Amino acid sequence: MVTVQSDAELYCNAVQAMPFARPHFDEQIAALDFAMSKNHPGRGEYHGALSQQSIS
Repeated sequence: MVTVQSDAELYCNAVQAMPFARPHFDEQIAALDFAMSKNHPGRGEYHGALSQQSIS
């Protein structure tokens, strides 16, 4: 499942290839609705400057 914000920025990308232990689609939608209503950022989101050392 890929979730894209209204500004065309990727918010969430969830891939599950195994047929077991998959969350129900309704549960995923409810979790996204909750996170977006609280304005939670996606995990790993960073808005600072990158140094040359962190790029290599």
